[in-house]
Amino acid sequence: MEANIRAAAENRINAETFIIARTDAREVYNLDEALRRGERYIRAGADGLFIEAPVNIDELEKIGRAFEVPQLANMLEGGRTPVLTPAELEQIGFRIAIYGISLLMHAVRAMENVLADLAQGKVDFAGKGVGFEEYKSIVRFEHWASIEATYQPATVPASQSNAD
Repeated sequence: MEANIRAAAENRINAETFIIARTDAREVYNLDEALRRGERYIRAGADGLFIEAPVNIDELEKIGRAFEVPQLANMLEGGRTPVLTPAELEQIGFRIAIYGISLLMHAVRAMENVLADLAQGKVDFAGKGVGFEEYKSIVRFEHWASIEATYQPATVPASQSNAD
């Protein structure tokens, strides 16, 4: 891994590329081994660290204090690491936090509830989600429609198309 990090760091095409080195050594070995690897990865050129799978707040705090580079915390609902707020993570030394599938997990639950209502012949869900116009605004419908229109073929009057 150190060689991979060194190769990536020394051969960046864009100087602004930010390299985060990840180690799963906490899960496989122990926290001390994960911290040792983190030190080596920084020396090899990593700009940030992601030490996966701390199991409690004490371990998160130890990781957060261990390095001067930005560190990433993975806040996975149902995972081994306690889920903290971005402010709590920042307070203990983390500058990057991902809540990777939280939105998806909650969206899936909402979809299951709507499907369960439909299966029971109910439409009680109607009007409880975002409105149609709000949905179109959220997904930037007009923006995408204008791009689509830009690439549509020119329309040919019906009288000319019949002549072909």
